[in-house]
Amino acid sequence: MIAIITLPHSLPHEDEALALLAAQEGVIIHLRRHDGLEALAEAAERVCGDNDGMLKRFCVHHNAQTAFRHRLGGTHRRFAERGYDCHGRLSLSCHSTDEVVTALREGKADYLFLSPIFDSISKPGYASLFDLDSLSGFLSTLPRHLRGKVVALGGVNAENMVRCREAGFGGAAMIGAVWEVRNGGIDPGATLDNLLKIKDKWQREEIK
Repeated sequence: MIAIITLPHSLPHEDEALALLAAQEGVIIHLRRHDGLEALAEAAERVCGDNDGMLKRFCVHHNAQTAFRHRLGGTHRRFAERGYDCHGRLSLSCHSTDEVVTALREGKADYLFLSPIFDSISKPGYASLFDLDSLSGFLSTLPRHLRGKVVALGGVNAENMVRCREAGFGGAAMIGAVWEVRNGGIDPGATLDNLLKIKDKWQREEIK
């Protein structure tokens, strides 16, 4: 799976970009914003209309009520917040293999973000915490159906995502590698092109 996390601030043409991204099967869009989360969820609902398939591709960070109110597909929480209410799918942020093991053992999360795998693109100074070879060894100890729930996040792009797939991750989550910002606004077409290249590369690795 490919997950896309929204930019931290609203920019012009975001609605158009969300509509293009949400039309892509096999993609989940995570709505994360400190201010304006409700407006972002409203935009997601607006661009989807009554298309339940598209609505289900959105996941709201930390606010199950917002996800429910706008008929969106899931709720994302920090590992420490995993006991709180959620709406739809539940995904969790993990920052250690111990947290991954605990979350998988509890069996409540549909998938997990493990981060940061590489130095972050969107968060300067947010450096990798992991050695990819060691992570590959860890992932190889997990049953296949559980390994597929672990998603790489942090500095993942079209070039290094192949290494994540080869290491055994079941998916990749991205911010800076997908969103194309030009002249103070989002370029929807270029953003979609970025996603399609990433998606194609991931799927080609998957069928090898």
